[in-house]
Amino acid sequence: MIIKGSLQGQDILIMNVYHPPGHPPDTVTNMFMELAEMTADTVIVGGDFNCIMNPLIDRFPHSTNAPSRQANALRSICKDFGFEDVWRNLHPANKEYTFFSAPHGCQTRLDYFFLPKADMHSILSCDIGSIIISDHAAVVMDLKLKNPINQPRQWRLDSVILKDNTFISYFITEFKVFLSINLPSTDNPSLLWETCKAYARGLIISYTSTKRRQKRREQNNLAIELTDKEKAYINSPSPTLWEEISALKSAINCLLTKEAEKKMRYVKQRFYEHGDKPGKCLAYLAKKKQSPSP
Repeated sequence: MIIKGSLQGQDILIMNVYHPPGHPPDTVTNMFMELAEMTADTVIVGGDFNCIMNPLIDRFPHSTNAPSRQANALRSICKDFGFEDVWRNLHPANKEYTFFSAPHGCQTRLDYFFLPKADMHSILSCDIGSIIISDHAAVVMDLKLKNPINQPRQWRLDSVILKDNTFISYFITEFKVFLSINLPSTDNPSLLWETCKAYARGLIISYTSTKRRQKRREQNNLAIELTDKEKAYINSPSPTLWEEISALKSAINCLLTKEAEKKMRYVKQRFYEHGDKPGKCLAYLAKKKQSPSP
């Protein structure tokens, strides 16, 4: 799948690849040939290629077998088009994997990000996560756009927080202290009201930021523990370790699901607020409705 769009004023071209096992090697070649016909400021290729680029370091236990035809075709086309394996470029000697086969008892790196060599300087990080939701680990890449446009973000209240009893108690306690100090010190209701709004916003931002950091810390700790358990299971498989791994995956999946639900609610709310007003959303819907069906 190839997607072309605009992000902060720059053209972005993304090709997402799933190459099924056993498919002819020229499938990957044809994908890159099709991509070469398009142009953009930033080109990103990523996905599950189902091949091991280097069996010596991209597989555990290590293999001395020659790379497969798919791997050779992928390496050749990347060399011809000037693409670089991002994770391997940043971690030339590391041994981390994106897929674990329990029946075969082996780990492999099958998922890749490729970028043109000329754009490698824009990479800030590229890391392999844990296998949580699917049977593959996520590969996360962070890159810097060439000329980003800094757009100011307007703060808005997250209404979900009003259902948090801990926050309600915290807010009432802090606000009572604020009023006890500031009420006697001014006779200007307008000034007091503006000060109250600023203080309330500060309390909300402080509470939500702390809660967000706690969730992130909890998720990171679970991910680190999961990685350690997976390594231990590879070296010494046991039913107890597998149960612990499953429990950790379930806990992380629960945190990710809650975050996804929150973002979905925000998208639905934003769509509802802007759906019937002049703007990009309404223009997109009108254009889609007017365009003749094929």
